[in-house]
Amino acid sequence: MKTTVDNLVLRELKRRQGGWASTVSLAKLANSFAVHSSISRLRTERGFHILSRPSKDPNKKYFYLLI
Repeated sequence: MKTTVDNLVLRELKRRQGGWASTVSLAKLANSFAVHSSISRLRTERGFHILSRPSKDPNKKYFYLLI
């Protein structure tokens, strides 16, 4: 099975076990800037509950947390 950006993002969120992950860290890990799109698909198409919150650092955009 091909490893998709969605799967890389999901794997990292699971690895953090309740810890927040920044858009920047997820983008670097997945080698893709499509993190928000991946989060959206994980929520809507695959049913994962993922919280988001804006970062105080404008360079990091958002943080995501898998519930």
